[in-house]
Amino acid sequence: MEKTEKKKSRSVYWLMTILSTAACVFLIIFYSQFFWIMLPFVFTSLMLALDYL
Repeated sequence: MEKTEKKKSRSVYWLMTILSTAACVFLIIFYSQFFWIMLPFVFTSLMLALDYL
């Protein structure tokens, strides 16, 4: 039997990556002591967009 894989649309993950990176840059510019709060979102969305998770 053939296995059929469902291809996931990763455009939502790329959008999340761009938005979380922009939020991280915003925090670096204006609230540099809190930029690290966005880092898990940046890296998680990047890994989802690259299909590593």
